[in-house]
Amino acid sequence: MAGSTPRDPGELLRYFPLVRLKEGYRLDSYQYLTGPDGNGFVFAVPADRRLPPPPERPDLAWRQGIIPTPRAAGLPEWAREDIEAFLEPEGSPLSYFQCSLLIRELRELGACWHGAHWSTHEIVTELDPDEAARWQWAGERPEEFLPQVTVTGPGEATVRFYTVTRYVQEELCCHADTYSGGVLVDQTRNTVAVGGMGYIY
Repeated sequence: MAGSTPRDPGELLRYFPLVRLKEGYRLDSYQYLTGPDGNGFVFAVPADRRLPPPPERPDLAWRQGIIPTPRAAGLPEWAREDIEAFLEPEGSPLSYFQCSLLIRELRELGACWHGAHWSTHEIVTELDPDEAARWQWAGERPEEFLPQVTVTGPGEATVRFYTVTRYVQEELCCHADTYSGGVLVDQTRNTVAVGGMGYIY
């Protein structure tokens, strides 16, 4: 079953005050539910437009093997899925970090149960020594886990931060986002260490 999400995705912007939406646009979204599972799809649309009713059975593609995305066929050309192109950090290091988190939250808005992936991650700034000692490290253990933002010029920045997920298996991940012209242009996630078995649902 597909439908509009019950909440306005633009409301999330209130919690990321250093990021604004490009003038003349708004956020709109669909939610797809099948049993207890669900996925959300957020789009940037012109402020005077509304998404048409969604198809009952959307045609989905997959990013990174686990992130669903609706195929462009059947969607109006003004419904833009590249929401990162419409989010504008104000230029401070904190604004880029806020933007990186906001994009991830919007990508998973409306997701539930097996559709949720980012929501299983917790941002970490330090590790429990006992936990770190029993993990298997992919390389040399990082000395610093605090989020880091490097601004190299107007609109140019790199954001790096760590999360831990315990979904299926304990995993420490390093996330790196690159901004150019004030827009997120590259996003990577690397596994830094793995631990024991996690939880499943």
